[in-house]
Amino acid sequence: MIKILKNFAVLATGLIALNASAQKSFTIDGELKDVVGGLKGFTEGSYIYLSHKWDDKINTDSVKIKEGKFKFKGTTPETNMYWMYLDPKGQQFLVFFIDKGDVKIKGKSTELPEAEVIAGSSQKDYNEYRTMLKSYDNKKNELGMSFQQAQQSGDEANMKKVQDEYTTVMNEQFAKTDEFIASHNKSVVAAYAIWSSNQEDPVLEKLQKSYDLLSDDVKKSKFGKIVSDQIATVKGTSVGYPILEFSQNDADGKPVSISSFKGKVVLIDFWASWCGPCRAENPNVVKAYTAFKDKGFDILGVSFDSTKDKWLKAVEKDKLTWTQVSDLKGWGNAVGQKFGIKSIPQNLLIDKDGKIIAKNLRGEDLYNKLKEVMK
Repeated sequence: MIKILKNFAVLATGLIALNASAQKSFTIDGELKDVVGGLKGFTEGSYIYLSHKWDDKINTDSVKIKEGKFKFKGTTPETNMYWMYLDPKGQQFLVFFIDKGDVKIKGKSTELPEAEVIAGSSQKDYNEYRTMLKSYDNKKNELGMSFQQAQQSGDEANMKKVQDEYTTVMNEQFAKTDEFIASHNKSVVAAYAIWSSNQEDPVLEKLQKSYDLLSDDVKKSKFGKIVSDQIATVKGTSVGYPILEFSQNDADGKPVSISSFKGKVVLIDFWASWCGPCRAENPNVVKAYTAFKDKGFDILGVSFDSTKDKWLKAVEKDKLTWTQVSDLKGWGNAVGQKFGIKSIPQNLLIDKDGKIIAKNLRGEDLYNKLKEVMK
């Protein structure tokens, strides 16, 4: 299985003008030094960047560093997450929350992500949440090293012991996160914690239970809406729920909607020409299509390709004779984004009414499920 790799931020310039009456003013005063007090990690007069995301757009501002100090002034429509960095091509980001008012930042230029941020109540909540997570990250790192040592020495008993300890630590982390959400339900950081802790294989019931704890004001906030959208996405990709409606163009530019397949059992297959595991699975998909295509079964392929020629050559070579769509945006495929697809191959099997009845069927499992469904 191939997983998506994401940059935390993509540089964009220009701040979007928002409704002035809704704005909350803030000022950021920062100072960066190295261990011995001198300037290091940047040159005098270089820039430091500040970004945030609003209405699905990343907005970036920048100022020059003078004698290790810098100042930003801006406005925010509501409490929001910001990230700061010295190198627009790098990965070293300082992440923090701004409510309004004064923000103080102090740290080392070479260790920007660990800089101290003194700000409003949301940042205090975020500091508490991050400190809790770091304590568990340290435990997991130690266990990871212990597992490697046991693996190198062939000590299977100790490997099993470390794995059990790791599971215990993860369960403790999940429990502490739940406690944080419940005790900070009036903070947008609680909504952020729900979203960030449910990135891998989110469970609908757990998501909904956490979301229901949030105050009404937090539910209306940016991060509350993000969690609400997350729940809608999980529902739209969970067995027993109706599939999310979507449409995308085929190779001829003709839009194809999933609703146009109503009345058929359909496999929605997420794949790409460059994905080795996808190509290895294609013969099994072809076998299932050949066996059941005349009995009310169809397939809609959604390609994560970015080059049309390579996509269509793979379709021809692998004999994928069913409908194929793609917007040629690679991992940015709009349907993939809507369904929260972070790895491929993946698939969803829906019944004649558009309800999901199975997901991620591989090899003989796909054939056997169709044999059961198509009786």
